[in-house]
Amino acid sequence: MKWSLKEIAEYCGGVVHKGDPSFFIYKLYYDTRRILHGEGGLFIALRTRANDGHQFIQDAINKGISALLVSKLPQNVSIPEHVGVIVVPDTWEALRNWAKANRKHFQGSVIGITGSWGKTTVKEWLFEILSEKYAVYRSPRSYNTFLGVSLSLINMPPNNDFALIEAGISAPDEMTPLEDMIKPEGGIFTAFGIPHQQNFASLQEKLFEKLRLFVGSKWLVAPLNAISKEGIAWLKTQNPNIELFLWTTEPNEENAFIKVTDINRGNNGTSTLRIEEGLERWEITVPFVDRANINNIITVITVLRKLGYEPSEIVSKISQFRPLSLRLQLYNTRNRSIVVEDTYSADISSLETAIEYLNMQSGLRKKALIISDMEVMTDTIITELISLINSNQFHRIILLGERLAGLSNRFQANEVYAFENVDDLINFVGTLNWENFAILIKGSRRHRLERLKYWFHTSLHPAKMEINLHALISNVNRFRQIINPTTGIIAMVKALAYGSGDIQIANTLQRMGIQYLAVAYPEEGRRLREGGISTPIIIMNPYGITPEDIKDYALEPVLHSFHQLWLWNQWGISIPVHVEMDTGLGRLGFKQDELEELMKALKESRSVRPVSVFSHLASADDPSQDTFTFQQLNLFENIARRFSKSFPDIKRHILNTAGTIRFPEYQYDFVRLGIGLYGIDPTGIFTGLEPVHTLKASVIQVKTLREGESVGYNRQFIATKPTKIAIVSIGYADGLPYSNNLYAFVNGRIVPVLTKPFMDLCIIDVSEVDVVVGDEVVFYGEEIRLEEVSQNVGESPYTLISKVSQRIPRVYVYE
Repeated sequence: MKWSLKEIAEYCGGVVHKGDPSFFIYKLYYDTRRILHGEGGLFIALRTRANDGHQFIQDAINKGISALLVSKLPQNVSIPEHVGVIVVPDTWEALRNWAKANRKHFQGSVIGITGSWGKTTVKEWLFEILSEKYAVYRSPRSYNTFLGVSLSLINMPPNNDFALIEAGISAPDEMTPLEDMIKPEGGIFTAFGIPHQQNFASLQEKLFEKLRLFVGSKWLVAPLNAISKEGIAWLKTQNPNIELFLWTTEPNEENAFIKVTDINRGNNGTSTLRIEEGLERWEITVPFVDRANINNIITVITVLRKLGYEPSEIVSKISQFRPLSLRLQLYNTRNRSIVVEDTYSADISSLETAIEYLNMQSGLRKKALIISDMEVMTDTIITELISLINSNQFHRIILLGERLAGLSNRFQANEVYAFENVDDLINFVGTLNWENFAILIKGSRRHRLERLKYWFHTSLHPAKMEINLHALISNVNRFRQIINPTTGIIAMVKALAYGSGDIQIANTLQRMGIQYLAVAYPEEGRRLREGGISTPIIIMNPYGITPEDIKDYALEPVLHSFHQLWLWNQWGISIPVHVEMDTGLGRLGFKQDELEELMKALKESRSVRPVSVFSHLASADDPSQDTFTFQQLNLFENIARRFSKSFPDIKRHILNTAGTIRFPEYQYDFVRLGIGLYGIDPTGIFTGLEPVHTLKASVIQVKTLREGESVGYNRQFIATKPTKIAIVSIGYADGLPYSNNLYAFVNGRIVPVLTKPFMDLCIIDVSEVDVVVGDEVVFYGEEIRLEEVSQNVGESPYTLISKVSQRIPRVYVYE
């Protein structure tokens, strides 16, 4: 899509304040960190509770942006002559108006998709089938928030036959503005369950909120058990004329358009579905055995039948389906390298996002790109693709596909290789040296580049810890809403960022402009520096620190004793230190009665230079201890005042995560955020944090216990009735709590863990759930919050996430 400045101004309800109204824009940006190649792009300055995009206009200009969409003219920014400016009353409202205007111009049928999970998978599979016969547009990735839906609709080509648009909500009153923009003729409701429940009073309230997407639709496809009879009744009161195409796996249900009367799972990773549709009977074999993918496939089948596809067409298409990796995934691999994998779409927009993420995480590594032909390869796209790739200075480029292979001489890198066949490429990859590389694998689904993961992966453990970097970013922004603009953030990334992976977390935080990182020991700081981190680093427990750590690694130690002060004065170098005062935690730090001696020693020192003074709160999360907490705060106030008189530039900080939430008036110059960054609210009163960690494993066997049979050492569980159990590939050596009060989430249900975990395995009760080998089991994440697990097992969230074994691979996901 491309638009003139005049068209954009008309759509948005604004004016072209500067620039040629006929100048064309073909890319949209709302975050300057994602601008890799700004020419032809429009930067939209959005205000949020955490940030104001108008503050980043100069950054957008420096990155080559062609035009700006603003709600106020920037102050103290010199706008070059070639940069156009559109002024609107409000940029959020401008986006909405633009999206609605483009929606009105769309000549095909818009299908809206919502549900608790499966939205993106169903959308992508439908796109894959429909696009063979029709011109189909679909929203990128999981662009389903107000911003994502707006951008999806703005980029929607007017002449396509279908548009598949996702809509997601996490709180009441969010769906109506989305429906107002999307106005879907048809609808798909994929599934319904626990995710995002914390903001709703009941499951029914959330169900009705999701169904608001379809109040103006002509038809809706949904699983009968998900939409429920109450949901149907509510929707009919809102839209009496909507036609429902429901599916079920209950053979005696009379109100379904499609009935799946039998699911026969084989031993070869496939399942055969027996389908009844009125008087018609037919079978389809699908390449999955897990319930989630089977349900998604049944939804796709129902949509295709509604659209007139014959069973024979559906059988031939769906047999080629495979699981989709719907987010950017980063994993560590052999030879100190990392891999970023994105193998389910291939277009310029998603390539820009993937390269931006690779740059964020690459550190000092050499960069490599393995890329296939785009889904659409016009001359304009080819020119932009080559320019984008060449501007990012890849050391190694490997091209796949007829079009790219023929253009290999136009790519600039130390090494460029080209292949028309993916098998030849995979065989060649193993012959190269991949020492210390950051590798991006990017390709369309038809090229199946995901097969490369089996060559690059170092761990085949069937469990994994997913680290959602998008959630981490969201949590930082949530805290910024309550932090003063002049207050900086010190992010705690000690102990491998609480077990998350320090370099990947630090890279993300650095990209967000965090002022300081803090680790426990010098070796942790050295590791971050060697990983390419340039943000200032505080060493909280600088035992064993050396002059080289100060000079070569720019580490800033905490000063908590006179012995340190004496030792560091001998080194004869300038040492920036953070002075720790003990106001009541009783751990490291100077006591109040040592303050006079300390101040005198610091003023006389020629080496030690105090950068900040700080203390730790002992009970910031416990209201019953507030009297003591205020004693600490008052004591620190007096200490900080004394320091400020002697050292006017010194910074002050005392608040941790809980203190930042409960005592914001004491923010001083910095707050120190630890567990809150990772989605845990220790106070129980702060809303809007997203879980960063998801601990997952796989079912490796399913069996049934007869009455009287037992399982576990010392016969911890004895069946009082026939009990179906699943053995799961994770145990206490991997980090599961050694507790008999554990629960897990599998195929839409929360189930109990029957005994205390074994060292490498655990056993769950799946008597009420349809479970097969290979199904994914979640022990904490969005479905079961880490706080709940903490309460159930009596261990702190800090302990739970930091003790997950390093043999469990960390996979970093990014939207």
